[in-house]
Amino acid sequence: MKLLLLTFLMTATIGECFCQDLQDLKEYQSDIGFNTNFVFNGIFNSGGNGSPFDLMLKKQKTANSAFRFGTSVYVNNSNDLNYYQQGYSKYIMCDLSISIGKEFQKQINKRWIFYYGVDFAPFISFTQTEYYAQANLEYYVQSLNSKNTYGLNFIPFLGIRLNINERLYVATQTNLFLSFNRKDITQKSIDSGNSSPGNYIYYSNKKNFYEGTVNITPASGIFFFYRF
Repeated sequence: MKLLLLTFLMTATIGECFCQDLQDLKEYQSDIGFNTNFVFNGIFNSGGNGSPFDLMLKKQKTANSAFRFGTSVYVNNSNDLNYYQQGYSKYIMCDLSISIGKEFQKQINKRWIFYYGVDFAPFISFTQTEYYAQANLEYYVQSLNSKNTYGLNFIPFLGIRLNINERLYVATQTNLFLSFNRKDITQKSIDSGNSSPGNYIYYSNKKNFYEGTVNITPASGIFFFYRF
């Protein structure tokens, strides 16, 4: 969070030095931009799991409103050896979301614009972890956990943007996520009472349920936009 605020303040300071008086918002019909979080996390948090890649297209309809179309993609695939190197785990996570919404803009001055609105975003997520153990110089699946989630996010947002010049601007926003989703969970492990090396029998447990969640993400990234 501190890095995010520092980056935005630095961008705002540089923008104040180079900003120009701008034409009316409706002069350009389209904006395309991406969230810079995945770049900064890759540079400053090289040991972390990274961030989704977020891309957004806006279509300016009037002088103070626009339609928004976005997508968010995240993939994490990794293997980890345990301390004794007698086994390892495989982990994969995939998230995909698309969004459509409406944005309303209030121009404070030629450089700063306050905006707000709401997005609707269906999403799907897949997570799976496999644990492998070693026996007789071979590795076998000791257990497996997987989770499929799919649902819909309702996302009211508030944001502010700084115009660098008539075509470039940066923006950051706070989101309120109201989510309704279904989870399908599968757990699979060796039935130790009926298994023997080379003849493993697995016990499987499946369940599904619905849930609703509420989450706030303050200053959720810095978007860099180009107008055309």
